[in-house]
Amino acid sequence: MGGFSRLQTISLALLCGTFLIGLGYREWDSRRPLPSIDRTEIQRFKAIADSLNSIKPEPGRGKKKRRVKAKLDKKISINRATAEELMLLPGIGKTIATRIVKYRHTNGPFTALQHIQKVKGLGEKKFSLIKENIILD
Repeated sequence: MGGFSRLQTISLALLCGTFLIGLGYREWDSRRPLPSIDRTEIQRFKAIADSLNSIKPEPGRGKKKRRVKAKLDKKISINRATAEELMLLPGIGKTIATRIVKYRHTNGPFTALQHIQKVKGLGEKKFSLIKENIILD
């Protein structure tokens, strides 16, 4: 057979056989009758879909409300404040307040206000929120 090895001839025969079986299955499958369609089920599903699409969210629902803290009467010392006092600062919750106290305990007092940004979770954005309300002493 035209310069093909025995293995190549067998592979070619298997590929051709697989192709022909595929064509036969496709022809047989196309002649099978389609399952009957229940129109009432389709109408029911359309009604459900329409009712779900018509639901409008209530104003204010689904959105997180940010806790807004009022401007503080006095500035908070980042070198002496407890975690509870630090939580009075805008954007500072229990976790970051605890991290500030641990950082201060481990590394000593802050020498500049900007050094508070070395605390994990306290970057430029949070620093810009609290810088007017903090002091070093």
